Amino acid sequence: MMLETIKYDALNKTDFISRNLTYKVVDKTKIKSKLGKITCFKIEATAEGTLKKTSMIAYFNDKFGFVKIIFNNLDGSVIILNLDSVKNTI
Repeated sequence: MMLETIKYDALNKTDFISRNLTYKVVDKTKIKSKLGKITCFKIEATAEGTLKKTSMIAYFNDKFGFVKIIFNNLDGSVIILNLDSVKNTI
């Protein structure tokens, strides 16, 4: 398993707030889902701006893509997205 950290500075063109964004693959783990146990890479991300800090935890599987994403938003709210089903389109 290759762990990688990516750091870069971005500029929000609408409000001109500078952000330091960091994405890091921190683990390879199994998570429970409606599809059963799925082996995923756990990715942690943060965005630090002049006003506040946000974060995200994502679980990525090679076959299904992102199966779970947890967003911690600027306003303190939390959004959790889960993959519940897969439709074969081929």
